[in-house]
Amino acid sequence: MMRFRNVFIVILSFFSIILFGQKSQQKQYIIFLHNKFLEDHSFEEKHPKYGVAEYETILNKLRGQNTVVISEKRKAGTDPSVYAEKVKKQIDSLLKKGFQLEQ
Repeated sequence: MMRFRNVFIVILSFFSIILFGQKSQQKQYIIFLHNKFLEDHSFEEKHPKYGVAEYETILNKLRGQNTVVISEKRKAGTDPSVYAEKVKKQIDSLLKKGFQLEQ
C-alpha cells in the first residue's frame, strides 16, 4: 500500500490533471501541481539546473475562457501523503459533479 501511495504521489508531482465537463458549455478544470523546488523556494529563485519555474506564466497560459485552473504554492515541508489526499478529494468532488478525466 505504501509503495502504491508513493507512486501516486510521484505521478501527481509531475502531471497536471485535466477534467472535462460532459456538456460542451461546462468548464474544463486543470489541476496544476508544481515541483518540489517551489515548495522550498520563492517564484523568483532559479533552480540550479532548470532556472526560474515561471509558475505564474504557466498558470496564465493554462487559463482560458472556458478553463478553471486549480493550483496553489505548497508550503515548505508539506506532507506528500496529506497533500495527495487533498488533491484526490478535489478530483473526486469534480467527478461527482459529472466531470470526466481526459484520456
